[in-house]
Amino acid sequence: MRGLLVLLAWLLPGMVLAQGLPAAVPAKLAKRLAASPDAVIAAAGDLIHGYGQGGAIDRAGVERAVALDRAAARARAMVPLLAADLDADGQVTGAEMAAVAGAADAAYRGALMRAQGSADADGNGTVTAGEATAYARAEGLRRFDAADEARLMAYLTLDLNGDGRLTLAEVEEAAVLAAGAAKAAASRADKDA
Repeated sequence: MRGLLVLLAWLLPGMVLAQGLPAAVPAKLAKRLAASPDAVIAAAGDLIHGYGQGGAIDRAGVERAVALDRAAARARAMVPLLAADLDADGQVTGAEMAAVAGAADAAYRGALMRAQGSADADGNGTVTAGEATAYARAEGLRRFDAADEARLMAYLTLDLNGDGRLTLAEVEEAAVLAAGAAKAAASRADKDA
């Protein structure tokens, strides 16, 4: 069945196929579902099995996924600063950053200098714990932004039975509905031609 969905998506590239899907499904998700059903099914499955419970995910599960992704982004942003706090006093001075940068390869040196420059809010050459925390928080939101959050939340619109819990079976059924809409659109296009 997935092969048929892929074939239909290949035959009708770029079409937004919202017919047959709930009206709440965003056009962008409907388009992705029609163009790459296997990719949408896999991504939704990862979300459901990774952050849901009992084979389904609800809004709280998606919010948990968003929070975890942002926390991971904050942690990645903090790593260069923590690694440069050579005396573990909670601050990164320009001398500490220079020592770490001097021992780092060129790519990491650039990341270190960018992190320090961005985190040093008052421009005094030292990144305080508060500045590092604020920098990491901002980086978490930048690296996993509102559009990323909306993309994950959009999967919940595929909850075809309206029980507030999205299952993989519902995502697969939505793919079938999108394929049916593609077939109907192709039939209408043939009749109009």
